[in-house]
Amino acid sequence: MISNPSVHTPASTLPVPSRTGIPGVTESYSCHASGTYWYYDANDFSSGPPQIYPTLINKASRVVKVWDPYVHRKDEILFRNIRSGISLRVLTLGGVTGPVPEPLNLVDFKRDIIKYSPSVDLELRFIDKGSTEEYEWFHDRYLFIDDDAYFVGHSMGGHTNRILSTALTIIQDITAVALLKNRFNAVWNNHNTVKVKG
Repeated sequence: MISNPSVHTPASTLPVPSRTGIPGVTESYSCHASGTYWYYDANDFSSGPPQIYPTLINKASRVVKVWDPYVHRKDEILFRNIRSGISLRVLTLGGVTGPVPEPLNLVDFKRDIIKYSPSVDLELRFIDKGSTEEYEWFHDRYLFIDDDAYFVGHSMGGHTNRILSTALTIIQDITAVALLKNRFNAVWNNHNTVKVKG
């Protein structure tokens, strides 16, 4: 077999053995699985929300970057078992011009993560919804674990609750991985991106 240098070999790919007798179903992650694609349907799993998102986070050895426009309270539970010393970067949207001062909610969110994982190197930033150009950049959800990049169907809340469905897949094209990492860094360092204090 000839290797393809344009295809990224994921370091954190998880095994997908069947534990239910149904091919492609993994109860340990509460999701259907095929290769590097995981799919969750609440109608198929009564035991709780999908576990693939926090499982991948917990396998990180160096860095976790979350790119998710919709972060909510209680999402911090996804980081409860993250390894000591991990660099955790969360990029989301905020609305400093809205009726509710979003930065205050994000401060609470940051403090809640620290309660679960006090030894994590955490930084949380948001893009002001009032900055139209940057706001339009930001819709899809991505998860970066060390050198790997994942496309995530639902925001973090879909991985803490039993919703209808969500999916997660690794991005294997190395050019696409590089593009997404560069875009994340560009938005992270944009002048309209605000660091959450606290």
